[in-house]
Amino acid sequence: MKNRMEKINELIKRELSLLVQDEFASSLGLIIIQLVETGKDIKNAKVFVSILDKTKNEIAIKKLQGKAFEFQKLLAKKLSTKNIPKLEFVIDESQDKVNRVEELLSVIEKEETK
Repeated sequence: MKNRMEKINELIKRELSLLVQDEFASSLGLIIIQLVETGKDIKNAKVFVSILDKTKNEIAIKKLQGKAFEFQKLLAKKLSTKNIPKLEFVIDESQDKVNRVEELLSVIEKEETK
């Protein structure tokens, strides 16, 4: 059973995914909300995003942060919590790290077979 924080994180993720695609799909392409981590006091939330076009990472984060307050107001209508978290958008680099580890393991494997 999901605890309260997991439910809040999932709700924020779902709602933000819709808002972000409506707002930026035409100008920035596909933006995926990978994960939302809300603090225990629900005052802050870190939103991890992936941008399909990696060359637009910096501009996407700036645009997302520029709309954060507006997104917070819209989330206030959906969340039944005392606090509405301040949103901080960051690039999710976890998949890049996984790809790099796989790449390095592949190189090691090729070296061992020589």
